[in-house]
Amino acid sequence: MCELSLQNVSLMFCICKLNVLQHAKRRSTMSLPSYGICAIAFVSVPHADAAKIETTRCGDGALVWRHWPHPGPTAGTVILCHGGSGSWLHWVRTIPALRATYNVWAVDLPGLGDSAMPLQPLTPEHAGKWLARGISDLLPPSARAHVVSFSFGAHVATFALAELGDSLGVAALRDLIADFTICGCAALGLNRGREITFAKERADMTDAELRGVHASNLAALMIRDARRIDALAIDIQAANVRRARFRSRPFAGTDEIKRNLHRVNVPLNAIWGALDQIAAPGVEQRYAVLREHHPELLTRTIADAGHWVMYEQPSAYNVALMELLAERDGAWRVEAASGSGSVRHEVSITERVSGLCIRPA
Repeated sequence: MCELSLQNVSLMFCICKLNVLQHAKRRSTMSLPSYGICAIAFVSVPHADAAKIETTRCGDGALVWRHWPHPGPTAGTVILCHGGSGSWLHWVRTIPALRATYNVWAVDLPGLGDSAMPLQPLTPEHAGKWLARGISDLLPPSARAHVVSFSFGAHVATFALAELGDSLGVAALRDLIADFTICGCAALGLNRGREITFAKERADMTDAELRGVHASNLAALMIRDARRIDALAIDIQAANVRRARFRSRPFAGTDEIKRNLHRVNVPLNAIWGALDQIAAPGVEQRYAVLREHHPELLTRTIADAGHWVMYEQPSAYNVALMELLAERDGAWRVEAASGSGSVRHEVSITERVSGLCIRPA
């Protein structure tokens, strides 16, 4: 296991070879492949002293997980699934807030970040099988983990949760997974808004020009207010793009999430940036699609935020996410106390719709 110290460390990039030790029986013992020697962004994460690296199998290599354990014996668990051409770094402003309450697992999805490519076919569904296997290997059957996903991460996680439901059955799935939160996904069969043109890197560019390309692309897709594109955002974008091998964009225009959500038999939540660049003409259409199979949907819309909502408006996003997770936990505790059990939780979880719009302070 490799421990990455994060406390009181200012931003820097370094070359870090991840040394993975022997894991428990159910976990992979393979070494990371060559792309495990990569640029790792260290940022100041208040109240967190280490990220532990775990691996599970992915294709012919490893699916890489970062784990921030909570010292409390009864702490809940959150699994974070990042967006396309990304890595766990998409959650860098979310992890500190979650660490205070939860065990936090942040995965690098197949073919992204430090994780190996899945085997053929290279599809979100097949990537989801490796994610499902990793969740099953790492977590105890009664974990009741909250799965929180961003953009393409929701696509992969939808298939992973469907796979887990198919293999475990509904009751066991709900013991393992408490709920599923989607943030800013595509693949709902809706118009994605205006076509986005991305700036391209060239081999003869200077470092400053390359950073300009990343800043331009962040403004085009990820962050609505260009004044919020700081050095950290550019560094994260550069590191993520360098390591991205799985190409997710061709799947964004499909309706695969819409068609498969009925197979995801856990309560559904959604958080969107009100100004998400790919959610034109508005987020309510997205919520309407999600409600087709999940009338229990709880929503939060973050004002003055684009696609990468958890980075652009971290305080408002973190409040919204913590509220949703607490509400789901509270509903489950009420049912558990009444003796109704996890099977009844399938149908009786709150059916009202919460659609607050949270404005940054």
